Amino acid sequence: MNAFSFAMALGLGMACVLAAPARAQDLTINFTGSFAQGTCAFSVADVDLGTYAAPDFATTPQTPWQRVRIVRTSCTSNISTIHTTFAGTQHPNNAALWRVNNIAGLAVEMQNRDAVPVRMSPGSVINWPSTSENYDLDARFSRVSAITSYGAVSIPVTLTFTYN
Repeated sequence: MNAFSFAMALGLGMACVLAAPARAQDLTINFTGSFAQGTCAFSVADVDLGTYAAPDFATTPQTPWQRVRIVRTSCTSNISTIHTTFAGTQHPNNAALWRVNNIAGLAVEMQNRDAVPVRMSPGSVINWPSTSENYDLDARFSRVSAITSYGAVSIPVTLTFTYN
């Protein structure tokens, strides 16, 4: 093969290489991690409102207030406000009070302990700063009509906490 033929063959070979499509590969990088909201823990003890006889309500329709303490612990520093929703069964004679299932004329009343108390009722929401370790409420029995039955009382009130 002479030099001219060799140069032609080499040139044609180069042209074929240059005309061929380039090979490419796409890669994807997946980044993982997590971004967690702040967390908090809450607790509240059961509260004994006391033992009373029906005649006790003849002159005074309410019992003395008993403290209910909601304790906040282990909150992360990025939480600024705690929202607490109160759920339970409304009394049929007064929707602002909690129903006592087995004693028709009796209800439970609850309010916060602020300078100007605000009554908590089923569906109420309170907001409190995350700087407070505890949030105190008061609760008591209230007569809403004639008390005609007797027995042990248990009134569930569910607290739901959200925070930001």
